[in-house]
Amino acid sequence: MNNNNKHSSHSHHNHGDMDHSKHEHVSTEEHGDHKGQHYDHHAHHDHSGHGGHEHHHHGNFKELFLKSLPLGIIIMLLSPMAGFDLPFQFTFPYSDIVVAILSTILIIYGGRPFYQGAVDELKQKEPGMMALVSLGLSVSYLYSIYTVIASYVTGEQIMDFFFEFASLLLIMLLGHWIEMKAIGEAGDAQAELAKLVPKDAHVVLDDDSIETRPVADLKVGDLIRVQAGENVPADGTIERGESRLNEALLTGESKSIKKGPGDEVIGG
Repeated sequence: MNNNNKHSSHSHHNHGDMDHSKHEHVSTEEHGDHKGQHYDHHAHHDHSGHGGHEHHHHGNFKELFLKSLPLGIIIMLLSPMAGFDLPFQFTFPYSDIVVAILSTILIIYGGRPFYQGAVDELKQKEPGMMALVSLGLSVSYLYSIYTVIASYVTGEQIMDFFFEFASLLLIMLLGHWIEMKAIGEAGDAQAELAKLVPKDAHVVLDDDSIETRPVADLKVGDLIRVQAGENVPADGTIERGESRLNEALLTGESKSIKKGPGDEVIGG
């Protein structure tokens, strides 16, 4: 295999039935099971490893959401919604103080992952969504606390935004819970695909002898021979010979595809 590129990780797919009546030189990317004879190929890629994706979890969003939900509902029931008179709103003497206390608990507990994320973004000098969410939570919370204090100082009723604060926090926690769940499932799927890539490759030396070498040690330009029933160990280009590869996991094509000299193939 002649390796032309280097990657530390890659996705993998199965190449189903492959009839190898001739020797091939293939730069391999991702292939599954091969039936037939063997073929040689030039690899295009060094595979230094097949690691999983690192997922940055700023806390357990599922737990945070489920524990914050009752608190958020109570806050929304006791707070006015800007521009609307809700029939289910409940108030009682000093209920605004109760809401302020509950909101303080909610922002400390439920808002923690957003502020942690915002700090990380600012340290990297790359403010993003976490910083924006934290800003929105802080502004709505601090202004609402101000309205409670001002109402008692001036004797005038000032509109607060505790309802909006609580609903924003709950929505963001729910959204991140769903997002992290999807990312985790995608990572699990990729880990399963990574298992399709063989650990060793048969490298053809200058004297046509075969040397078994770990896939991670392949170099650009290595000539690799794939035996019948083996998976293709690296991305590459066919040098000679013909075969049929199943690339359904990449292309969605259920039928095997005929490959010949000059065609690119994918390892796995």
